[in-house]
Amino acid sequence: MCLRHCPTFHLKNLCTCRLIANTCGSPVRLALAVLSLLLFLSPGLGCSKTDTDMPVATYGVLDLTGWDMPRDGPIAINGQWEFSWDRLLSPEDFSPSVTPPEPSGFMTLPGVWKGHQLHGLPLPGHGQASFRLRLLPQPGEHQLALRIVAVNAAYRLWAGGKLIAESGVVGNTAEAETPLRSLVLARFESRAAPIDLVLQVSNHAFHRGGVQNAIMLGLPD
Repeated sequence: MCLRHCPTFHLKNLCTCRLIANTCGSPVRLALAVLSLLLFLSPGLGCSKTDTDMPVATYGVLDLTGWDMPRDGPIAINGQWEFSWDRLLSPEDFSPSVTPPEPSGFMTLPGVWKGHQLHGLPLPGHGQASFRLRLLPQPGEHQLALRIVAVNAAYRLWAGGKLIAESGVVGNTAEAETPLRSLVLARFESRAAPIDLVLQVSNHAFHRGGVQNAIMLGLPD
């Protein structure tokens, strides 16, 4: 496996970083290597309670008010995210001054959209979509961090209206897209108010598009 890392990588401070596979490495091995590295090196995003104890998102909302990060550890933000097929939406599309777009439905993440049923028909592997999840955090002010691994094929992620992570260039055609499977660690603030995550994903390069690995939420250090 050939890996190279960005020179500004500081795990303790949780700067945004990327581990990128050279052409001599496989995507599967990249994902496994990245997950192993983070489990050993990142205490804030390491071990936690078992999956059966974790809250799961339902209908686009994940209630974390009863989840104590210092005590319970990191959590996979799995479950039902709002799903908008063939649209690349941003936080501006959900601002109070506009009528929010009607989602296509809900999709369980981690997952891929290939084969996902929409209006009675399975979706193709290529295309673009937006996902949205509302986090209900614990009371008080906290620094939090997200770990995003190898999304097919490019994405942008906002938290509370701020762009906190991106990989490659999202596009609605193969020509407009720059695919990049990577590891990104991103920090953001929680001030007890609900936090909306908006995720754009496009895939015109791989067989299946979507979020194949769980997005982890934890403490920065």
